[in-house]
Amino acid sequence: MVAASTSARLRTATLGPGFDEVAVQRAVSGEPPARLTHRERRQAIEVCTRRGLSVRETAERVGCSPRTVLRVRARQRGGDDTPNEHS
Repeated sequence: MVAASTSARLRTATLGPGFDEVAVQRAVSGEPPARLTHRERRQAIEVCTRRGLSVRETAERVGCSPRTVLRVRARQRGGDDTPNEHS
């Protein structure tokens, strides 16, 4: 039980207050909660990207538009806000 509370505190310290890791996990699994914060949505998109999901698959799982996925991925790569390719 001590390890679990330490882990939770570390996550909160790293990701900040108000970040719900369970919400991110639900979104990645395709069952997003009714509302994700911007930070949770970005994290869910990052996880889906690492798993090799397409833009369309990621958008469907996270509950956002494909355009949102493209924008978030571009920002994560440090690119511009208007990527030309649809992966």
